[in-house]
Amino acid sequence: MQPNHYGGYPAGGHQQQPMMMYGNNTQNLSLSSGGVTLTMSGNNNTPGIVGGVPIMYQQQMMMSPLLPYNLKGEVVIKLQNPFSIKLLPKSNTLVMVDGNIGRVVMKDATTGIIKEDFSVTSGCVKGIGVDPTDDSFYIISGKFLIKYDYRGVYLGKFAKKMNLNNPYGCTVDDTGNVYITDLNDCKIVVLSREEQLVNKIEFNKPYDIVFDNVNKLLIVTDQQKDCVRILAKSGQEIRKIGDKGNAKGQFSSPSGVCVDGNSQIFVADYGNHRVQMFDINGRFLNSFGTKGNTDSHFDLPRSLCVDMNGNLYVAEYGNSRVQVFKKL
Repeated sequence: MQPNHYGGYPAGGHQQQPMMMYGNNTQNLSLSSGGVTLTMSGNNNTPGIVGGVPIMYQQQMMMSPLLPYNLKGEVVIKLQNPFSIKLLPKSNTLVMVDGNIGRVVMKDATTGIIKEDFSVTSGCVKGIGVDPTDDSFYIISGKFLIKYDYRGVYLGKFAKKMNLNNPYGCTVDDTGNVYITDLNDCKIVVLSREEQLVNKIEFNKPYDIVFDNVNKLLIVTDQQKDCVRILAKSGQEIRKIGDKGNAKGQFSSPSGVCVDGNSQIFVADYGNHRVQMFDINGRFLNSFGTKGNTDSHFDLPRSLCVDMNGNLYVAEYGNSRVQVFKKL
């Protein structure tokens, strides 16, 4: 049976068996049960499960606290507390924040070269929100946001007059509206680019948030109810994913969330020390990781993102590192 365009097999095909092959400091992982097989859609128009469609990921050895490297493989910066990691899609640039020390690092996801490395003086930095139209981005700092252009040039403070209590996550939709999760005030605040209030969405304990540009939906992690919620831009709930527990599809304090170009959802299952994957319809695809500090294990994964080449980055609070899984 020949693999389809996505590297998998059409409906009725068999799923790969778990495998683990070692060599040259890399691991080929299959996640059908414990490895890294990602079940993807069979076509771009149907973001649901079409059949067993394994996508192989290879883990790169970028371990604690060695992210990122220069081209010679030498360590050029150490991250003490990687709080959030996001991608600027137009330039394929990673933006990482080192929460407790207020540090921001911008790294070319293709070459590994550091573009910018600077500090935010206004306190602890948390979530990052990226405007997909121009690669500008917002960083939550204290109780407001700071906006930067795609080069990391400071553009000014944002939402300072909104009296946010404990903002954590941030995303930007296709019209430029900025969505900010306020963990303590139990709401999502929506502002225009001009800082005008657009909406306030009542929520439980919203942590991270991401906008799926394909389906025009919001995906939010709910730490009070240990679930993920998919919302319309208006705030109307479309569906709920999971509940509290450690079985497949369940969560313990879900934290970071991201979505790839096929509307596949990746969730950092913080308390269960793993990453879980779902389609946009909320159907469980797979999960991987257990607690530990060796390759492919996690200790309190907090944030994640997928770059333009499909590579998955997972930032861990407990291990103070970022692991990278390369799409094969």
